[in-house]
Amino acid sequence: MVEYVTVSAAFFGLTVLGWPFLLQLLAALHRFFASIYYVIQSPVP
Repeated sequence: MVEYVTVSAAFFGLTVLGWPFLLQLLAALHRFFASIYYVIQSPVP
């Protein structure tokens, strides 16, 4: 039971601490794919 609580607390702590990084990562991925689609759809050959 102690191991379960320790692992759960560590996972929850890393999730809370990593949340801003995760949001920035998702924003960067969105910007990256948007730029790829912009290049693909651009009329310049």
